Amino acid sequence: SNSISLFGSTSSSNCICLNGYFKENSGKCIICPIGSYCIHDIQYSCPPNNTSPLGSSNIRNCLCDNKSFLPLR
Repeated sequence: SNSISLFGSTSSSNCICLNGYFKENSGKCIICPIGSYCIHDIQYSCPPNNTSPLGSSNIRNCLCDNKSFLPLR
């Protein structure tokens, strides 16, 4: 589950994970972890000092980590 395939596909290897999921070594689609975003089977890390919520599917979901802000004076 959490995947799609093209019309007429006959093999599970033709499946592509939904955005927000990545394909692990077993071929199963797993929800994208915190601090990353996932597009078409691949997991990408957010840039340094950024984080993202669980299941992110776009780099725009990567926002500044609270720990990277300097206190106001």
